[in-house]
Amino acid sequence: MRIFTAHAGPHRDPEDLLLVPERASLVAMVVPLPWLLWHRCWMAAAAYCIVALAIGLLATPSIAVWLAAGAHILIGLSAQDIRRLHLAAVGSPTIAVVAGRDRDAALFRLLAERRDLTRVELR
Repeated sequence: MRIFTAHAGPHRDPEDLLLVPERASLVAMVVPLPWLLWHRCWMAAAAYCIVALAIGLLATPSIAVWLAAGAHILIGLSAQDIRRLHLAAVGSPTIAVVAGRDRDAALFRLLAERRDLTRVELR
């Protein structure tokens, strides 16, 4: 089973429902800046640029390699947490934690348990 956190937009529109997995991100570990920009984590991307610039300017080349590798590993391991913090900051707080064998199963389980997230109208 995989664990996801569910985030709804400011108007709780089912179209804005987003499931964020609870796992590390290999892509974020290898190329953190494009990953952060793709997920619109602007403040984290700016912080990454500042840290990368500081490492490049202040550290010796042999130490800079290790510091950069450590920063990449740290970002990769906490990438989804950074994404959750960004979503909470822009008005999409965590509304539920749900488990499922994949994203679709987790979404189905969430919508089955939380009827207020669906737009079903019976006539």
